Amino acid sequence: MSLPVIPVFFAVDDNYAPFLGVALKSITQNASRDHIYNVHILTEGLNQTNISRLQAYSDKNFNILISDVSEGMRSMNHRIHVRDYYTKATYYRFLIADMFPEYDKGLYLDCDIAVNGDISELYNCPLEDRFAAVMREEVMTAYDVYGTYVETVLGINREDYFNAGVMVMNLALLREVDIQARLMEIMAEYTFTTTQDQDYLNVLFYGNVLALPQHWNKNAFPGCEDENDRAKIVHYKINWKPWHYEGVGYEKDFWYYAKQTEYFEDILKIKENYSPADMVRDAQQFEQLAVTASRDTALAQSPEYLLPLRFAVKIPAEV
Repeated sequence: MSLPVIPVFFAVDDNYAPFLGVALKSITQNASRDHIYNVHILTEGLNQTNISRLQAYSDKNFNILISDVSEGMRSMNHRIHVRDYYTKATYYRFLIADMFPEYDKGLYLDCDIAVNGDISELYNCPLEDRFAAVMREEVMTAYDVYGTYVETVLGINREDYFNAGVMVMNLALLREVDIQARLMEIMAEYTFTTTQDQDYLNVLFYGNVLALPQHWNKNAFPGCEDENDRAKIVHYKINWKPWHYEGVGYEKDFWYYAKQTEYFEDILKIKENYSPADMVRDAQQFEQLAVTASRDTALAQSPEYLLPLRFAVKIPAEV
């Protein structure tokens, strides 16, 4: 009897390939062997060294597949806005439903994670007629400036705003509503400069997501570890990256898996070469992001401002 297939999607370029290697090591160590995992690495180009290293994680349960998204991105490139640590790769997730019609459901994961849990458990959540299963974005509740931003600019309660780096996606439903076309419509009206593609997803999916326990997407704030609720996925984003800084939350998890990869020496060099000037730049960018959020919040208080929630996608009546 054949094993059930779980499709998993990552978006990556050469700069983030080492951290994808860590993520894959953590997944393969902890995933149930009662499934086959088709891991699609979405990219617009990887060098051969990275392709070979990443494909080395293939085994009888894991198929590591390189999927070029260059053609799909051409229709979107003219509207994409990115800043500092954001890249075009964050928008690849909008292509998944149409690029992979063979799947009705898929698991999207950012590369900057360590997975301590069994991803088949996450994937098998009951999506029913919702666009995605998601976890709350802890940054919006930890920092008032960002919570105020999403409530004022987007019209979404900070407790309901989700992080788009870990999602179980209802690909069949996203195809039915033509999510790429819906994205292009809202991007023609709004340019979100604070949280970018994540803001678009929160608006488009508004009211039609399944909230899952936070341990499937824990931030790495210093001191954030919860001894009573083991993090099944740790997300090392913004300025909480153990390959740049000491004292990051759950940093032991990252290094435990990193040491078992061919990328370990490369990652050590990345950390060694991360200079005080780089850290000053990070701090300045984080401060500037708060300024941007405050500016956008102020602009949204104009009587002429229209909340983008009018672009929230409705579930088709027949579903």
